Amino acid sequence: MFKTIRVLVALLGAALISHASATQAAVIAGWDFSGLTDGGPNNLSASTEDPAVAVQGLARNGPGPNDPQANAGVGTFGSNALVAQNQADAITFGSYLSFSITTLEPGVSLTDIAAYNTWVHDQDPSTLPPSDFFGVWQYRTDANAFADIGSSFQLITSGGTGQQTKTQSALALSGFSDLQSMDSGTQADFRFVIWGAGYGANYAGFNSFQAGDDLIINGTVPVPEPSTAMLALVAVAAGIASARLRRSVK
Repeated sequence: MFKTIRVLVALLGAALISHASATQAAVIAGWDFSGLTDGGPNNLSASTEDPAVAVQGLARNGPGPNDPQANAGVGTFGSNALVAQNQADAITFGSYLSFSITTLEPGVSLTDIAAYNTWVHDQDPSTLPPSDFFGVWQYRTDANAFADIGSSFQLITSGGTGQQTKTQSALALSGFSDLQSMDSGTQADFRFVIWGAGYGANYAGFNSFQAGDDLIINGTVPVPEPSTAMLALVAVAAGIASARLRRSVK
């Protein structure tokens, strides 16, 4: 009897140890831009949010973040308060879009920013060619200094006045150790810094380009503990022990 109980307890312990380190892929946060007008509402709530995190909505920065954004196309989220000519000035003037992810349990990791679409309204390409619009992603954890995620890149490459779009490649996050297996309560801040829009009434941001979420942060989260299965296993072990004990008494 006691040997059987020991075996069951050992199996239960092994299962718990194995399960404690298990993770599964998940969409950590995602935003759907379809149908947005006037640049979308400031602090746009995530349309997808994993239960293991809390997401602070996508925000405009700089002057007039809550105002309707001139030249914004339908299905875009962005800002026309883009007055900087270089990355340093863009940060100083608040020429960026931002969001935050706070972990609610330990073990959450961020793996990548999935492919997305950038959108620009170029008011006057004669003074500011489309190739002069640039962006770069930055991040920080727990209010440390921001660091670039990769290099800066062109938002659009085609010419012409009006709406221009470009699909940007996925951006890996798995190489940043402080975004992996984060402690509960870790806050990761992200911002998409934009510059080159210092002439005319220019507007830049993200664009709806696919069904569902258009800006997606992928990652891994711990697999929830199988509490029901554990209780069932304990109940089975107790039942076996009780039956054997009754037989031994007889």
